Amino acid sequence: PRILFVAQHHAREVMTPEIMVDMGDYLTERYGVDPEVTAWVDDYEIYIIPVHNPYGVDYMFNVANMWRKNRRDNGDGTFGVDPNRNYDSHWDSGDHSPPSEVYHGPAPFSEPETVAVRDYVLARPNIVTASNFHSGTDLLLHPWGWSAEADLPDAYWYEMLSRKGSQLTEINGYKGTRHGWAARGGYPGSGSTMDWLYEQGILTWTPEVY
Repeated sequence: PRILFVAQHHAREVMTPEIMVDMGDYLTERYGVDPEVTAWVDDYEIYIIPVHNPYGVDYMFNVANMWRKNRRDNGDGTFGVDPNRNYDSHWDSGDHSPPSEVYHGPAPFSEPETVAVRDYVLARPNIVTASNFHSGTDLLLHPWGWSAEADLPDAYWYEMLSRKGSQLTEINGYKGTRHGWAARGGYPGSGSTMDWLYEQGILTWTPEVY
């Protein structure tokens, strides 16, 4: 079974690649020492993509520290597509306005960043679960992002596993992360990585780290 972790679709969410680096360090430094970690690495293929939006990140660090999108020249004096709205999952209902922070682009998979993730995933069958890390709030989101009403075949599993994931954050006096259906929890979005991955048969979450 294969497990995928992706971070920094949005350039300004600088905490998320740090989590990916820590994860890689944790797995490699404890391999052969910690029996549980050794079993994880032996029994699963674990893929970590620490930075999904490198051109946006470069611009964020060097020019505008709150930059969110990638750096597509939209041809109208504006720049950038939100990579987390550019996947082919109910893309048509996304934001069509290029100046928008959540502009979904001229077409689904119009961006090299989203094409790269699409091709990476499709070339690796049997990815069973994926997490797409974001930051700015404190939530553990699951599909759907595009609809609060659509049928969700795995609703029971999402609720059970999300509750367990939230409980894992209840440490050192911290109250724990809230969890839930993204579109019902005030965080709707069409064309998202999470929804597209779920449509590929992958149980997918979006952790939003504070």
